[in-house]
Amino acid sequence: MAQPKIQYHPSQGLDSIPFVATCLAGFEEQLFQELQGLGIVEAQIELRRVEGRCSWAQFCIMTFKSRLAVRLLLPLCKVTLRSADDLYKALVQYPWEDWIDPAHTFAIDHVVFSKWFNNTTFAALRLKDAIVDRIREKKGKRPGIEKENPSIRVHLHVSDSFVTVSLDASGFSLQRRGYRHSGGIAPLSEVLAAGMIDRINWAGDAPLVDPFCGGATLLIEAVRRYLNVPSALDAPDFCLRNWPIFDAEMWYGLSENALQDFNKPMAQVIGFDRSPSAVSLAKHHIQRAGLEGKIEIFQENAMKWVPRDLEAGTLVANPPYGERIPLDDPEQWYQNWGFHLKHHFTGWTIWVLSANPAAMKRLGFKHSDSMSLKNGTLDCLFRKYELYSGKKSGQPSTEIPEL
Repeated sequence: MAQPKIQYHPSQGLDSIPFVATCLAGFEEQLFQELQGLGIVEAQIELRRVEGRCSWAQFCIMTFKSRLAVRLLLPLCKVTLRSADDLYKALVQYPWEDWIDPAHTFAIDHVVFSKWFNNTTFAALRLKDAIVDRIREKKGKRPGIEKENPSIRVHLHVSDSFVTVSLDASGFSLQRRGYRHSGGIAPLSEVLAAGMIDRINWAGDAPLVDPFCGGATLLIEAVRRYLNVPSALDAPDFCLRNWPIFDAEMWYGLSENALQDFNKPMAQVIGFDRSPSAVSLAKHHIQRAGLEGKIEIFQENAMKWVPRDLEAGTLVANPPYGERIPLDDPEQWYQNWGFHLKHHFTGWTIWVLSANPAAMKRLGFKHSDSMSLKNGTLDCLFRKYELYSGKKSGQPSTEIPEL
């Protein structure tokens, strides 16, 4: 009979706990560096994740502070399948009653790529049956199922014949920082924005400008990173609060000094957008993030605004690609915007995210850094341009359009 290989049980203590921190494609190395900065030394990079071991205190710190992790998982057991029936037979032997009380609710997320399961949902149902049957046998009652806001969220990963079952520390994607109600049109996720800002490595000593600020996600993530505001400070309650190893004093102690750097001096941070609704949304998000007075937001057209009273700094932009927000002629629009940047942003560093590489070439600059990212389902490039002094000649080929 298939046996579960125990990865972690509360009886093993709190000094060495396995973890898997998942991330967006392209941010593996940055996540690894971030976790090292949080004191995690036993870790390795895998595809779209970093995994290793740490203490329980470090696990809590990762959950509370990581800006780049999408999920933080605690692996409980592994199984090697010889048939589809092995999934239930092995997992019903794991001591689920030591994690899940009959008074709890739970949900199962699943990622299944296996010859044993044509229907991926069936694998999740068999795990659910194993958990429920085991707890009913040991406790006389069974926990309930709650898909939206469960007490405990279980993660099932099946790759061919190899199964890993974990607990999800938060119970939701860690991009949910708590400050955003809506992203507006074509929003960036908070984790994607945080990864972009991490790549920029804005040090707070020179201006930061976003001329297509939308809901202000990039600017909020930049300022919170600089001020060392934990990403989970305002997030919803995490599922790990229902784990038997949860230490309330330790967890709430993490927030005691969370804002000790909040009043560090900082260069101007400016965002603007042509859309009045975007400006209103940005101000609302900034207020919810507790950053009023630290980010300046106003309505303006990116083709017209010039940094007259600012020293050279960093401009980060998620301009329209001609995908979710239509442009009549994307390549011409990018050429005109490149002309505007060339003539008014000499000495600035420009970072641009776009899913339209042909249009990016029309900016007229040679990039000095580039990475491939996913914005939702769109393949994007995130590129750095350094605008050195040069001859200002020529004119845009058409009248610069409003956007």
